[in-house]
Amino acid sequence: VNKYEYGIRLPITKKKIFEISEPKNGDIIVFRYPKNEKINFIKRVIGVPGDKILYRNKILIINNKPLKHIKKLDHKYLNEFLFPEIEMFTESNNGKFYQVLSNKYRPSYTFEITVPKGKYFVMGDNRDHSSDSRYWGYVPQENLVGRAFMVWMSFDFSNFSFKFDRIGNLIK
Repeated sequence: VNKYEYGIRLPITKKKIFEISEPKNGDIIVFRYPKNEKINFIKRVIGVPGDKILYRNKILIINNKPLKHIKKLDHKYLNEFLFPEIEMFTESNNGKFYQVLSNKYRPSYTFEITVPKGKYFVMGDNRDHSSDSRYWGYVPQENLVGRAFMVWMSFDFSNFSFKFDRIGNLIK
């Protein structure tokens, strides 16, 4: 995690003393979980302050522009999850392309929000299995820890082993 990309903060108080940049749509951020700030969470930024977000039929529309959402016919996670209903899509947000998992049998609900000043709306890339802003609200700016840039650890729970091919990969 690059802890300085979004500014330099004082220890203990977490007060920002030097502004460097702000999170952008598509960034993967680490933040203190708003419901229990002793826990760090990692999610993708979907909306920044002022963004209007509409989520309908598992498609994100940000500021009246639908994100590109291209289905991949085959993906490596099919064997991992052992569920043929898991579909993978390539999504693009703010010039960043990344993979999103979706369960075609899980219902989708519609919501529309505007991200308030000083807050961020985040979602997990495994959309139907993610505890994110849809359920517990926005991430306050003061809860930011930094931007994730590398996979530090990856574990395969199906056979209780490490995924060495992912460890050390850069995060887009």
